[in-house]
Amino acid sequence: MINNSADAFPALKREYDNHSLSHVKVIPQLSFRDALQGWLLDVLPESNCSLHTRMLANCYLDAFLNEKPETNMTVCHLVALLCLSTAMKVEQNCVFSLEYISEFFEHKFNTETIRMLEIYILKTLNWRVIIPTPASIIRLIIGVFFEENDYTSLVEKADLMGLVGLIHSDIACSGEFLISIASVSLSLRLLGFTNFLEEWWVELVKNFDVSRIEVELLESKIMGKLN
Repeated sequence: MINNSADAFPALKREYDNHSLSHVKVIPQLSFRDALQGWLLDVLPESNCSLHTRMLANCYLDAFLNEKPETNMTVCHLVALLCLSTAMKVEQNCVFSLEYISEFFEHKFNTETIRMLEIYILKTLNWRVIIPTPASIIRLIIGVFFEENDYTSLVEKADLMGLVGLIHSDIACSGEFLISIASVSLSLRLLGFTNFLEEWWVELVKNFDVSRIEVELLESKIMGKLN
């Protein structure tokens, strides 16, 4: 099952270099972040957002609030919903209309205010709407280490673990790359691929400075949040 091709390693190593540390730790009020990220996770369940879309919205929100801290929860909810709307456009080619968003907030914000804030968010993100998330790094990891096969169940399970890790600050501060490693490792264990898990770890530590003890601690934290 191990893929010995090194073709995809440069891309994965770039993600490791760029995302082995997290920006979350610089947010001063982590409990505020957790409440906001939890709200974003639960909002609009009828919108059929994929886990990847939710993660992308979470990453937009973190990136924006790092640059433009805001403590008014109602304003933050609007920012969060606009981050989700942008992620929906990017990932699922869907859009929330300005009128719909205004109605969602019972017209506390008019459509022009919402439009201007949406532009402000995009400018703050430097118009970078394609950014790495645990979901994208998980797919890189699987592409590097696994031979071509149908790993849909593994990807789906790892995406869920990655989202759980991302929305909880005590896990998210470990960095997107380590969250992704923990998500894949935990998913392999839960799906019963224990023999392959050991083989995978041998290859992993050959190429990356990753502590299995640290990763297993993250796995325990993720499972604790799930339970």
